[in-house]
Parts: sequence; structure tokens; C-alpha cells
Amino acid sequence: METRQGAGYVVKAAWVVLTMAGSVLAQQGVTLRAPTRIPKPTLVYIDTDIGDDVDDAYAVAAALSDTRLKVVGMAGAFGDTALRARMLNGLVKLAGRTDIPIASGTKTANPTEFSQRAWAEKQAAPAPLMAVEAMRRAILTHPGLVILELAPERNLADLLREDPATFHKIGRIALMGGAVRQGYSPGSKPVAEYNIAQDVASAQAVFAAGVPLEVYPLDSTLATPDAAEKQRLAQAKSPFAATLVELTRMHDAASKYGTTLYDVVPVLAVEEGAVCPLTPMRLVVDAKGFTREAAGAANARVCLKLDEGSFWGRLNGDLGAR
Repeated sequence: METRQGAGYVVKAAWVVLTMAGSVLAQQGVTLRAPTRIPKPTLVYIDTDIGDDVDDAYAVAAALSDTRLKVVGMAGAFGDTALRARMLNGLVKLAGRTDIPIASGTKTANPTEFSQRAWAEKQAAPAPLMAVEAMRRAILTHPGLVILELAPERNLADLLREDPATFHKIGRIALMGGAVRQGYSPGSKPVAEYNIAQDVASAQAVFAAGVPLEVYPLDSTLATPDAAEKQRLAQAKSPFAATLVELTRMHDAASKYGTTLYDVVPVLAVEEGAVCPLTPMRLVVDAKGFTREAAGAANARVCLKLDEGSFWGRLNGDLGAR
């Protein structure tokens, strides 16, 4: 039987042999290179009010297409959450993914038209699963998980209230919401942005919870595709291309505001800081749903300016657009 000392001697001898071999090869002009390490994808959970504005559909398609991200779950949030879950289920099937659980949050009133209802109603319903339980399972399975929050924050606030210990195992929350120094058009005054204003109490709870928070407000999310960009995306080599064209047509027919890809920004920026650089800041949500800068220690990192070149390049790359 080999003793521990003997085993150690064998390991040391092997190391010496390898070192000598490397030295000989170096003298002969041969360079030994360390194997290339492929970084592990960032695990993300998407909480979205998909189906009203079309930006959520682009955000989900981008997340499912990006090899740097791995989506481990998705939930429909706010409004008709069950129909949102059906829409998510349809997009997941287009991606050929069978490993992503789809959940529904608490159904609420919704002042916004579900513009893509006709497409969503054609999709099969996923297995019944409530958002709080789905998030809890995902976080406990993957501590440090990133939540991509693309909706009013009701589902997150419900988890915080029901299971604060699990909530605080979230790695960070990348949130589209708020208006810090401008509103819905460049140079305009800040307003109570939609995702925050629809459920002020939930937003206040999430902002005050202490989990690392990345905020992508209106200041940096007014990404509007021009005609050439729409054409590129329509011709993308992506399983989502034709569906995104159809969903955009439905949305634009129902909305007077056109297509703005608000929710795509945090998805693209969460693992590529050049898309939307972050600034430490203290933000508070007031009773009217305004996100105000405040004195004191930073509770969030906030993107105030989008790098549009990086944004469109990354989106086109993810969706295979030319």
C-alpha cells in the first residue's frame, strides 16, 4: 500500500518531469499555451409583462439567443399573466428550449392594451406554476442568480414579502424602470415611468431591499429602430425573425407610440458594460412613482446614457442580423 508520503513523492516527481519537458520544448522554440477557458454563461431569470409593448418580445429573443446568458426561467408579470406565460411558452419553443419553466404572477388590472393577444392566444399554456414559487426554486438552485426585471415589480415584491431569506440570495436585479433626468423624449422632464408607476409600493420595496440593483431608466432606454434597422432585424438569421416582424406589426397597429426597445437594454447590458455604463447613485421611489436622486450612500448603479453603436451591434449579433 502506498503511503501518503509516497503518493506526494509521485505527484512531485511528475511535476518535475513536466517542468523539465516544458523547459526542453521552450529551448526548441516551442511555446506551451494554457488551454483557452470558455467563460460560463451568466444565469438569468426573466420577469416580463410581454404582450403589451413589443420590446419585451425582442428582449426575450435576445436573451435566448445570447450564448453569454443562460435563461433558467421566465414569468409573466402584471395584467393577464397567464396569457403572458403562453406567449413566453411560444417563444421558448421557437428557440428549441424545453428546459425553461414558465410561470405566471398574480393577475392584476392593466390599463394597457395587450397588443399581441392574437399571437399569444395561439400558443399552448405551460404547466401551471406560480411566479413566486418558480423564482424561489430558481434562486435556491442557483444562488447569485441575476433577475432581469422587465415589468412592474409585483412578482419580486411578493417574493420579498413571502420569503425574504431567498430573495436576498439574488445576485443582482437588472431593472428597466424609472426616469432620473429625462422622460419619454430626449431633453424632457422626468416623469413617473410606467413600470414604476403601475405598482409604486412594489417598486419602493425592491429599491429598499438591499439586493444589488442595476437600473436602466428612460434616460438610457429610448432605443428606437430606424427603417434600415427594422429591415436588418426582419432579415435576421434567427428563429425569431418572422415572429418579431409579426409581433411588431400587431403592436404598431395598436399603439400610437411606435416601437421603442426599452426592455432590450438591460438584457444586452447585463454582461457587456460598454452597452450602458453604470454610475453609482442613490435612488428613491416617491409616492407618485417618480425615481428621485437622493443624498446618501448609493443603493443602485444606474445607466444614464446608452452607447447606441454597442447596443445595435450587440442586438444584431445576437439575432444574426446583417
